[in-house]
Amino acid sequence: MKKLAVTSAVLAALMGAAPAIAGITLDVYGERVTGTEKNEGLFGESSAKQGVELAYGYENLTLSAEATTGKDLDLGASYKFELGENFYLKPSAGYVYKWNKKDADFNKGVVSQYGNKTNVAKFGVEAGAAFGDFFTSARYRIDTNLDKTGLSINNTKVGEARGSIGRTDLLVGYNLENVTLTAKGIHKSQLNKDLRQINDNELVKNKNSFWSSELKATFTGYEGVAPYIQYAHNHDNHDNAIKLGAKFSF
Repeated sequence: MKKLAVTSAVLAALMGAAPAIAGITLDVYGERVTGTEKNEGLFGESSAKQGVELAYGYENLTLSAEATTGKDLDLGASYKFELGENFYLKPSAGYVYKWNKKDADFNKGVVSQYGNKTNVAKFGVEAGAAFGDFFTSARYRIDTNLDKTGLSINNTKVGEARGSIGRTDLLVGYNLENVTLTAKGIHKSQLNKDLRQINDNELVKNKNSFWSSELKATFTGYEGVAPYIQYAHNHDNHDNAIKLGAKFSF
């Protein structure tokens, strides 16, 4: 929490120094995961986390930085190409820095899996459309680990491979008078065939492909702040996540 508070103060200072012609948003949220698998197992993650995201937009360019108590920093950039009145195309790039790189141990240290908390490079493209109060979008993104993942058996590395996730996001939304409702389906799959073989190992049993979904309601009746609630469900391990937050506009 102390690191998050310091990060929030720095982001707020940057926000105050930004030129007035830029659009700035600050998203502050808390999230908790419940279910059969709470992300508290192999790598020591907590089932609850808090985060803050600062986004800086100038014309069609958006830059963002997000820090969480999950011990990562997510930097992103995107550019929106308007294709007529109703359509757009938006390529994006990002970098995730993780400062908690604890690996997983199996069988009391005889077998371990390393490289799971590697930094990540992200490249994607999104296409979207809006017709009145209805809007929709589809995005495909490749998230590539910058370090290799593998198994270590009695301190001997086996089957090193660099993970690469293909992620597809499908979203639909509708603007009501004071509320915006959105629904999203997310599919992730491992693209590296060597890592798929590692995940299929009986000692690891990681998923190579899974679906999740999100439902979100954002209250838009206040000027300058939009509180929201989001529910997410992982269809493979049946975990649920509740996210409460507010986005401030300046």
